[in-house]
Amino acid sequence: MPPSNVNSAAEEASYIGICTVLVSIIALSTEGIMPQRLLDRNLHRLGADMSKEAKEALLKKMEKQGYIYRTVEKTSDDEITEFRVGPRGKVEIGSTGVMAFVKEVYGDDAPQDLEQRLHRSLGLEIVKIGRSEAAEEDEPQQNGESSKRGGRRRRANNDDDMSE
Repeated sequence: MPPSNVNSAAEEASYIGICTVLVSIIALSTEGIMPQRLLDRNLHRLGADMSKEAKEALLKKMEKQGYIYRTVEKTSDDEITEFRVGPRGKVEIGSTGVMAFVKEVYGDDAPQDLEQRLHRSLGLEIVKIGRSEAAEEDEPQQNGESSKRGGRRRRANNDDDMSE
C-alpha cells in the first residue's frame, strides 16, 4: 500500500505512533479482539482524548490502510463493534514491533518474565534459550533415572530383540 498522505514528517510520525500504540493494545487484548468501549477507554487513559469525529476519522483511516479491521455485530437491542489487527498492522508492526514497543514503555523497570508474558499474550511459542526440548524431557524422576534415558534403553532393547 502507498504511504498515507500527510502534510509533514511530524504528522506522519504522530500517525505511525498512534497506529503502533493501537495495534499493540489490540494485539495484546484477549484473543486479539478489542471492543469499541475498551478502545475508547484506552485512548482516554493515554491522554489521546479527541472528538468523536476525529477519533472516527483516525479509525477509518487505519482501517482503510489495513492497520486494523472492524467488525460490527448487530443484535435486536444493541450494536457491538470490535477491532482486530489488520493485515498491514501484522506485517508492518507485527509481534516484533509490539514486543519492542512494550519493552520501550517498561524501560529498565521491566519485570524479569516480560518476554514470557509477551509471548503468552501474543500467542507465540515460548522458546527457552539454552534448553532444548530433549533437556526438558530429561527431567529426573522419583527413582533418580530420567524418563528419556529409560525410554531410550527400552527402545534400544526392543530394537535388539526385534533384530535377533
